[in-house]
Amino acid sequence: MHSDCGKTTTTKKRLKVVFINIKMKSDVEKMESEMHDLTKSMANISEVCSSVNSALGPKREKIRQLTNIQNSLKRHQQSS
Repeated sequence: MHSDCGKTTTTKKRLKVVFINIKMKSDVEKMESEMHDLTKSMANISEVCSSVNSALGPKREKIRQLTNIQNSLKRHQQSS
């Protein structure tokens, strides 16, 4: 009877190890999937940022030009 108890304990330990291994594998697979999704999201964000930057580039340059003109006018007014 005592040896049956030892077998049961050993079987429970083995099952626990198997369960832990399955859980770890599942967790790793989930992390891999999440990393893949994150990588795709980052690529999409990068594309959108690039598009926004391209669209705003000419306006940014125009603002620089107007700011330079405004600064020149201020200097001219102050010197007059």
